Amino acid sequence: PATALRSDCAVMREWPSLGKRLLGYRALQALGLKKVAYPFDWVRCPADGVVHCLDTRFEDFLTYSQSLQKQGVGQVFTGTRWGGSFWHHDPEKPGAAEDFTRRAERLLGVREVAASKARVFVRAVNSTREIEALPLLLDALHRAFPEAAEIRLLVLADLQTSSGPRRLAERCAHSGSLLFYFLHEEMFAGMDPYVPAKSTWSMQRHSEAYAEAIAFACAYWSGWEAAR
Repeated sequence: PATALRSDCAVMREWPSLGKRLLGYRALQALGLKKVAYPFDWVRCPADGVVHCLDTRFEDFLTYSQSLQKQGVGQVFTGTRWGGSFWHHDPEKPGAAEDFTRRAERLLGVREVAASKARVFVRAVNSTREIEALPLLLDALHRAFPEAAEIRLLVLADLQTSSGPRRLAERCAHSGSLLFYFLHEEMFAGMDPYVPAKSTWSMQRHSEAYAEAIAFACAYWSGWEAAR
């Protein structure tokens, strides 16, 4: 199991998850970086959907147009105006609107997390196409948090042929605030969605890999790597 981090990066920054799956949430929780809930923790969402929600201040977040039963999951709510889906929450359940309003307000800095606090956002990308949307996502984050002391984005990329951290060249825009971490495709080599009992993939193992990436980002942005 991951050990909670003790560093300036961990203590002085807030670490909201921006989806795509709950593994990022679990990894942050294991490292002791998850203290409060945020709206994207347990939902699936495309990058442009995150941008939409930030720009509209979550005004249509709980909208959906259809629901269906997923084996092993239960009822899933899809067709939201912002392109995401709810796999672990019922938007119509009593108290859901209040819960998500509180989480959205917390994310936007109007509750107990100060608007001025530095933030490191964690996003697991849905597809290669989303890479092109990352500058737009960073721009949206800066628009949404103009008072934040710092905005950074850690991007977790599954199913890669190599593993470890990557960053943009210094000459590129956002080079200092955007960090990638690749997860090797071998983690999914034995994954069988039709026969889970035969699968070598596990949520625990995947969450630990995400936690390793987040811990590296914390060390990297704290300057530990440069000091070695």
